[in-house]
Amino acid sequence: MLDLSIVIVTYRKDLSLFERCIQSIAKHGIVAHDIKIIVIVNDDPSLIAELAEMTNPLKLNIDILHYSEITDWNGHIGWDSQQYFKLAVAQLITTTWYLILDSDSFMYQHVSIDSIIIDNQAVCSWTKCADHHRQQLYNANAIWPNEVSDYSMSDSPPFIMHTDITKKLLKTIDKNWFNFDKQGQLYTFEFFLYYSYLEHTGNLDKLYVKKSGYPLIRGIQR
Repeated sequence: MLDLSIVIVTYRKDLSLFERCIQSIAKHGIVAHDIKIIVIVNDDPSLIAELAEMTNPLKLNIDILHYSEITDWNGHIGWDSQQYFKLAVAQLITTTWYLILDSDSFMYQHVSIDSIIIDNQAVCSWTKCADHHRQQLYNANAIWPNEVSDYSMSDSPPFIMHTDITKKLLKTIDKNWFNFDKQGQLYTFEFFLYYSYLEHTGNLDKLYVKKSGYPLIRGIQR
């Protein structure tokens, strides 16, 4: 059974990058030709029709949705809302895992399931946090709290999410944490928050195989 979906959050400014991304998936493939791809439009709803016209000839198993179909987001639209939508989309996912790509990701060769899932565990980057992102990591680890560390999962795609864990995470957070107009009590990144929750619940080593080298997934490049 194919137990993986793909999620791409995009917006009009990244249209040319998204076109390169989706064409590379059609050409090289990720796991299987019929893998479910969910595209979330992070701004203008009229972009949905343009993306449909672009992708229809590619014969992909793709759903293109506006963010309003996922959540009742009323905040700032930008890099901040995009972070939340990558988590909120878990509510629509029916597979055990979903692979998050950005519009600037592209495939340069076929990506096999063995490069994503190993013995029922997903691969993840394990790396020292960049100096300019360290405070965001500390903020995430302070939520539950966790032991302070400069190492964590990567803070950027490709990133493999466990669907049920993400759904549970969503119940513990306030989406306004991701709203640039409000900031609230938290300033962090979605993947740091997810990583911190995995540590808090004791699921990191159960669900993931840590990989220290790059690329995380051979066949995917930014």
